[in-house]
Amino acid sequence: MAHNDSLLNCKWDFFIANCSTVSNPAYFGLTSPNAINIAGIDFETPENEKYPVVMCYAPKIYETRWQQLIFATEIYHHFGVDLQVQYVNSAMKQIMDILKIYAAKKWIKIQEFAYFGFGDKIISDIGFDPMKEIFSTNQHLALSDCVMRYRIRQLPLIFKKTHLSCFPRAFENGSKMGNE
Repeated sequence: MAHNDSLLNCKWDFFIANCSTVSNPAYFGLTSPNAINIAGIDFETPENEKYPVVMCYAPKIYETRWQQLIFATEIYHHFGVDLQVQYVNSAMKQIMDILKIYAAKKWIKIQEFAYFGFGDKIISDIGFDPMKEIFSTNQHLALSDCVMRYRIRQLPLIFKKTHLSCFPRAFENGSKMGNE
């Protein structure tokens, strides 16, 4: 991260805005009183399908670790995770082929996840590179997205990195995670 204390020094911050709008809006955008342009905001809705246990992985950036990917997907499915959400920024074609196999089985969902590149002109105009203000490959945004997509219908939500596999213990009644 570019600064030691992000609360005091970070040039970016997260905001949640609640505002009145019309029923079933077709478009939503933000602007300021002196601005010419409007920043459009896409609508996204939470998942409607119910999964007893959902696991969201940190974003993959040029993912190459197929062994860990297969191991983590198989072991967590075995122990009762109903849906694993793979946030992918970039990965080798072979990794994407593996993910698509698991997506066809409905074990995982592939969630495309952008790592924004601000051109040299924008960086020059604002005086800093916004992506250097965000640490951990923007994991916070991906995991916030996971909470917003699955929070209404899913409990528990599990967050993890592919290469950090934990082995759940069986519950006293011998059940798996989703069958407690």
